[in-house]
Amino acid sequence: MTRGQLRELLQLPYDRQTWQNILQDVFRNVSILASPHEIPCDREDVESFMELGNVRLEDGKHLSVFEIKVGGRINILRNRVELRNLVARYIDQENRHGVLVIFDGHTSDYRFTFAARESEFDAEGNFVARETATKRFTYLLGSHESCTTPARRFQQLAEKRKQAKLGDVMEAFSVERLNKEFIDSYKRHYENFVAHLLAGDIPQKIFGIPVLENVREQDKANKPVRDFAKCLLGRIVFLYFLQKKGWLGCDKDRKDWVDGERNFVAKLYSTCPDKDRFHSQYLVPLFYETLNRPDRLGDIFSVTNTR
Repeated sequence: MTRGQLRELLQLPYDRQTWQNILQDVFRNVSILASPHEIPCDREDVESFMELGNVRLEDGKHLSVFEIKVGGRINILRNRVELRNLVARYIDQENRHGVLVIFDGHTSDYRFTFAARESEFDAEGNFVARETATKRFTYLLGSHESCTTPARRFQQLAEKRKQAKLGDVMEAFSVERLNKEFIDSYKRHYENFVAHLLAGDIPQKIFGIPVLENVREQDKANKPVRDFAKCLLGRIVFLYFLQKKGWLGCDKDRKDWVDGERNFVAKLYSTCPDKDRFHSQYLVPLFYETLNRPDRLGDIFSVTNTR
């Protein structure tokens, strides 16, 4: 299964069979129970708690596959710690060294969480426990999410399916690795953006920068181009933060900031008829006439007629 195919499947509403197919593609030894095993749970906000099967890794460790359907009180978008703590106690390091969990809240989005724990001796001979962090190793999936990162993570695990160990799974979903990849990717985008802006006569026409014979002086003169690229990329990252919170594209008739469009930037770009003028016709009004004006009437963004 390609990364693109994985991404498309992860963007669909949760389906048990689809999820089982994904696991069987990613891991070599997946056992699916003929009849899911119901795990007793006395929490009123948990509608069902099912064990679907398990994954045996190449180091002999086992990951249980859980499916948990939750009621309306639990917000799967925000309650990462609460959801993770719900399943962490089932990791006994004997029969279960970790869990792969789907939390389904009967919406178009759902949450995948990986939790694990293992004990080992350190270099000094001390017995220490290693455990996944509560706010990490978890992803929102579904139609409102890009699913780019989890698709990449699952594909990388699939490439190791014949030798994947618990440490490989923990490494694949580690926040440290994600942060490094983000920084490297951000740097590449910045360098490509600057190279594009410095091409041809753009510096002269757009930024009013003269053509100089001295290379060092030209580099100094090009600083406004680099500053513009840094500023715009920073603002776009901020937009992604806002849309992740659901604070962009909210209904204009509501006063609370909920149920916004969590794919706002991509959809805004797709509606722009002239992509070459997306910055001037869409982003400039968004940054300078909307987000920069807290006193605007009704908190409305005029381009989309939403909050």
